[in-house]
Amino acid sequence: MPILPKDTLRVYYEGSKLVGDIKRSVAIELIGHYQGIKVNSPSIFKIAEDKIYLESLPELMDSNIDLNSIKVKINKIINA
Repeated sequence: MPILPKDTLRVYYEGSKLVGDIKRSVAIELIGHYQGIKVNSPSIFKIAEDKIYLESLPELMDSNIDLNSIKVKINKIINA
């Protein structure tokens, strides 16, 4: 997504395989520890000063995407 900061680390599914910019084991541990991170639902989160800030982005799965809603959620996380 072009509105994410350049230093954003991504984790995503490539088919059934979890891949991305961090180790798979770390991603799985984060998913296990934070109930708000859903395995097959897009979300964005930020870890800062021992806190996790999370926004779910289920609208990315819709065919009628509201980009303004997504931008608001992303900016909320960036500014957390």
